[in-house]
Amino acid sequence: MMKIERSIFMLLFWLMILIPAPLVLFGWTGNTALEARSLMPYPTPSWDTAWRQETFQGISAAFEDRMPLRNRLVGFRSSLARQGLIPNPFHKVVFGNDDWLFVATSFDPHCPEDERSQIVSRLSVVADLLESRGIRFVLSLVPNKASIHHAHLPDWILAEHDVAQERTTSMRAELASQGDWFMDITPAMEARLLDPERTPLYYPTDTHWTWNGAEVFVEALVETLQPGLYDPDEVTLLKTVKANLDLDRLSGSSVERDLLYYSAKRPGTTDMVLDNQARSLPAVVTRKQGEPGRLIEGTTLIVRDSFWDHAGSVGHEYFEHLISVHANDARQITLLAEAVARADTVIFETGERKFCEVMLATIANERFPEVLVQALDSDND
Repeated sequence: MMKIERSIFMLLFWLMILIPAPLVLFGWTGNTALEARSLMPYPTPSWDTAWRQETFQGISAAFEDRMPLRNRLVGFRSSLARQGLIPNPFHKVVFGNDDWLFVATSFDPHCPEDERSQIVSRLSVVADLLESRGIRFVLSLVPNKASIHHAHLPDWILAEHDVAQERTTSMRAELASQGDWFMDITPAMEARLLDPERTPLYYPTDTHWTWNGAEVFVEALVETLQPGLYDPDEVTLLKTVKANLDLDRLSGSSVERDLLYYSAKRPGTTDMVLDNQARSLPAVVTRKQGEPGRLIEGTTLIVRDSFWDHAGSVGHEYFEHLISVHANDARQITLLAEAVARADTVIFETGERKFCEVMLATIANERFPEVLVQALDSDND
């Protein structure tokens, strides 16, 4: 039966290729949007290269990218792969159990021991510097989806997953040993996972967390900075949008699923307003006013990644003055140090997969402590 199904699928696949191929000559074209990449350019052969094999391969690849109905072909191939009828051709994605998808780089080796120790040491120095100047510091590492929802992983990836987890567990332990500036949300996420009443903590076909996962971070952050302030009853569903989630897209599927966004309606506070961007660093700057004790006072700087995008619409509602900077825009060490020196509270949030990369490029850069001291001294002049 399996051979018959495979034959039918392959026949349909080739028909879908052969029928639209001639249409390219009449200007009909496809695209590579589902694969999150640009169209392959046609090569420009010279007299010397016109007959080389790589020239023909380049023309073939460019032609294939422009095939009409390409998205349907890619989506069809994705369906075959998810059903195990063909090998997985989408190397950026791991197909898990129950139609769960995981980003393949989650299982790559990261944060070797010497790198971890170096990062922890430098972060400890920075934390002490900030504490000595009266600046609160919070660092959080967001677990990968595979770290929380490992029950959905396929058996063949478990060995690689275990190696990656050992390194992350060691990193968390080293960070926790340095001081209370490290906010470890993994235990709370693991505990929430056991609650049968709750939805998954991550979207099954996206790398990011649902509000159920994001709330763990927001609640932990707010309660760390001002205990007793967070109230889950103030959180409401803001909107639901249809979206082609990132791992669906990377696996060649154009299916659209519900993406839920939440906000917080907080009595005793004004509406959040956008302010002028902070000096130098690209940022989203918001301000609120509120009754005493209803907001985290002062200027808060958060250097974050895309996980904050699924938490920020609630998180912003708890801060009097919040400056949100993506980690990719915080890699100019001097500008970052100046922004840190001007803040009353500094928060770093980044995902497990890119934690060491982001830290070494920003706050755990070898130059950062020296530049930070200069910025702190300059700010006090």
